[in-house]
Amino acid sequence: ADGKVVNIGSGTEVSIRETVTLIGDIIGVDVQIETDDARLRPPNSEVDRLVCDSSLMATLTGHKSKYSLRDGLELTVDWLQKPANLARYKVDQYNV
Repeated sequence: ADGKVVNIGSGTEVSIRETVTLIGDIIGVDVQIETDDARLRPPNSEVDRLVCDSSLMATLTGHKSKYSLRDGLELTVDWLQKPANLARYKVDQYNV
């Protein structure tokens, strides 16, 4: 895989609405989503949908996702609910 550019993702398309609803379900909150028409993608925009094709990565490395989106979000919520972890989380600073 050296020198190759590969995409890493689930290969499953999921909308922001579905993601937010799933997070609400995990944390036990009924989420009400508000839409701002000014922020919607224009009808003739160059990108209509985004989904990752990680087949090259799988071919080169044999890697397969171990977690579903729900499982990953549940683990993230569990991590964030632990005071020791949350104390290390910098809400005012963007880190990658």
